[in-house]
Amino acid sequence: DWNDQVALGKKILDGDPGALKTAIEQFQSLNEIEELGSHVGFRFTDAGRAYCVVKVLSRDIIPEESKSLLKSGKLSQKRIPRGVFFELYQDYVCGVVLRVANEVLAMLPIEGLVVTAMDDVLNSKTGHIEESPIVSAYIPRNTIRQMNMSRIDPSDSMDNFIHNMDFKKTKGFSVVDEVDYPNASE
Repeated sequence: DWNDQVALGKKILDGDPGALKTAIEQFQSLNEIEELGSHVGFRFTDAGRAYCVVKVLSRDIIPEESKSLLKSGKLSQKRIPRGVFFELYQDYVCGVVLRVANEVLAMLPIEGLVVTAMDDVLNSKTGHIEESPIVSAYIPRNTIRQMNMSRIDPSDSMDNFIHNMDFKKTKGFSVVDEVDYPNASE
């Protein structure tokens, strides 16, 4: 078993795509994210590029009603305004992107990765709900390492990275393209 782990470690350091994927599967540090209602999938290339797709679930994560206790002791329920709901959801999605990047970069010796968040979005051309990218970002190790993660606003922090995100406070997310992996010279 020890020899297998050493051999895996050497392959990981060499950037072997299969070994990188095996490391992610074996160490399972992303289970907590899946418990938040997100599914995480990975792809690694021979060129040392890492891609992650995260399936987020808006309706199951962000409540649509707020509850408060009145002076009379009764429970009050109010619908959360759409703008507040969308802002909470934006921070949730961007927070998941950052969390996945942090976990992967702590685990693997890679310089960065592209993380793309997917959700079910209405395709206005077909009238069907389709799983589509809503946020995509290239997260380099050096940039995320310099951030104080306990004090950032997740959605504002996307400006630190090459990213695609089309968000409107009144409508939420629109479909975006996956970010291209930057060249080594960038």
